[in-house]
Amino acid sequence: TSKSINSLPASQKTKSLHHRTHVAGTITAIGGNNKGVVGVVQNNKMPLHIVRTFYSTSGTWSSVANSILACNENDANVVNMSLGGDPSLTVKAMIDFVLERNDRV
Repeated sequence: TSKSINSLPASQKTKSLHHRTHVAGTITAIGGNNKGVVGVVQNNKMPLHIVRTFYSTSGTWSSVANSILACNENDANVVNMSLGGDPSLTVKAMIDFVLERNDRV
């Protein structure tokens, strides 16, 4: 089951956050300051809904599908996931479902 990072105990919030922090930082990087990269945020503000899907180095495709739904239900306009392996029919079905529901994944 997917969980929002805010619902995790403090001890779990710091585990494996490095990749998510890097990705979120890259997306929201402020441009025009002669530092680092430029992200896609125009007004220096972007609400993020971070969901931790896996609590180890592996998980299930149904967990991925549930995370997509959780993001969609929390009004996410973009869902970014770093996944490996072959695509799953479960994940494809969830993407199709949320697209039919409200035209965004």
